[in-house]
Amino acid sequence: MCYRYDERRGGFRVGNDVVSFCPLDVCLFFGLPIVGKKVNLKGKEQSKSRRLLGYDNVTVRDVYNELLKKQNDDEVEDFCRLYILLALAEFLFPNTKRNVKSGLFKLVDDLELVGSYNWGCAIYEFLVDSICFFCNNVEKKETSLQRYVVGCAYILQVNIV
Repeated sequence: MCYRYDERRGGFRVGNDVVSFCPLDVCLFFGLPIVGKKVNLKGKEQSKSRRLLGYDNVTVRDVYNELLKKQNDDEVEDFCRLYILLALAEFLFPNTKRNVKSGLFKLVDDLELVGSYNWGCAIYEFLVDSICFFCNNVEKKETSLQRYVVGCAYILQVNIV
């Protein structure tokens, strides 16, 4: 499917046609906003959520294990932060190393603000950037570079079918 992505036309070639793929598709599929504050996945600021885990290179497994420890705690907000972080890292912004993107920690610190971010565009851009990077590497026949797609590829199955 990645070979069929046409970056210039913003969609996938199917026969002689192009099936468009845009942030609105993400919005309609997940019900997530495509307006709001920009999501910065690269931020490295200190955050309460990162301190819950206590170290720098956090994996999805680490978040899951911490969730299990906190499931009977009185700290409901911390549990919610970790649960949202797990969903973001595992489903919406996954990568092959299963690391949690550093910018996600700060985004879940204030639970009141989680809904004010432009999640739809962030998910779309993360996935499309990965598809384009993959295609460029294949075209260059670069064997040492990325040969996989990261991001919420599940939406492509639903969108195209």
